[in-house]
Amino acid sequence: MNTNKNTIMFIGAHPDDETQVAGTLALMSKRGFDVHSYITTPGRGGKPNNAETSLSDDLVIEERKKEANAFAQAIGMTTYIYDNKTQFLENNEQDVLALVKYIRSVRPNIIIVQHSQDYHFEHRQTNSLVLQAIEIAMRSMLLEYGQKIKDCVILESDGLNVLGNPSIYIDITSTQELKKKAIAMAYGERLGDLARLDEGLSMARGGRIGVAYAECFQLVNPPWYRMTHGAAVALAEFIQSS
Repeated sequence: MNTNKNTIMFIGAHPDDETQVAGTLALMSKRGFDVHSYITTPGRGGKPNNAETSLSDDLVIEERKKEANAFAQAIGMTTYIYDNKTQFLENNEQDVLALVKYIRSVRPNIIIVQHSQDYHFEHRQTNSLVLQAIEIAMRSMLLEYGQKIKDCVILESDGLNVLGNPSIYIDITSTQELKKKAIAMAYGERLGDLARLDEGLSMARGGRIGVAYAECFQLVNPPWYRMTHGAAVALAEFIQSS
């Protein structure tokens, strides 16, 4: 069981999705948070933008895991890639319970989910999967998958379909260069124009709060969720770390 005071966990659909919030993850790592990312698929359908021929699933997965692990090391976090066996994420019982087990083992104070209205169907599907898994992880049920968690804040992140009214801005000016170099080193040409779009969005977000670069988030409050005192303290420390 993780005993660190503050633990932050990003959950995304594909290796490289963590780049969307990497400035925040790197900043929190530097501030003493234990930082994790959980990727719900190994990205079988992806290949580098400069790949001219189709690659086998095994080669694609091997390369994407190497990229994600190199990126995680540069940012200062631990990445786990779930070996979804199908081409697309299905949110079946096995997928949900695997995530419940991981959440209960890591015991995060802050969980960042992808935008529920993101442009990519697997990003939206992952949002649904994460909320279902968190609800189970916070209930007194299926305790064979670990003890329930209690003090946890859920945040939704920007995607290419940006948040309309974000409630939290994190100043990532001090980690933007690290984020940019880590993306170039680990993912190279895979992200292409997406990396430049992400940098532009960070500049625009920063402009809203008078800094060079920022990332932003929206509090998620499903009907079943209750904010505890411990979660409120974790959220305050997250914001103050910016």
